[in-house]
Amino acid sequence: MDDGGNAVRGLVDQMRGFIRSILGLYGNAHASVILRWAVGLIFIYASTDKLFHTPAFAVAVYNYKMLPGGLINLVAITLPWLELVCGILLIIGLFARAAALILSLLLVVFFFALSLTLYRGIDISCGCFTVSTTADKIGLSYMLRDLLVLAMSVQILCFDRKLLSMERLLFMGQR
Repeated sequence: MDDGGNAVRGLVDQMRGFIRSILGLYGNAHASVILRWAVGLIFIYASTDKLFHTPAFAVAVYNYKMLPGGLINLVAITLPWLELVCGILLIIGLFARAAALILSLLLVVFFFALSLTLYRGIDISCGCFTVSTTADKIGLSYMLRDLLVLAMSVQILCFDRKLLSMERLLFMGQR
């Protein structure tokens, strides 16, 4: 009985240490640089197939059955460009917080779109990284992925200190 209690206490202590290290990383300015690059690359990658196959992306947007017909093409044309520009801004570190805010808002919209689509039982491909109709169907893992990238974007939004950024170079002496 005593060994079991010690094992549980040891596990709890390990979990506390893990949580502390994650929270320490969450407020770390150096982590912001890595996360800026990671989120930037994710959204640049996500935009490319949509940019080259806009009509197919319009079909993917339509398949969610959430937007009126007049907005589908507008979203299919503008969303990939918004993702690309924000991704580039994050990587070069120019207006990174604004880009992180825009991407965070998009991720919230994406999360709710996925949630509602799953709730309604609509069986579709995500259209997130590829517009191929043979891509994996949406599921809980897609929602978890969006939450993870959202957490990364919020870290950038809250803790970016402009390390290794164009913004720091361009506006160094200005306050």
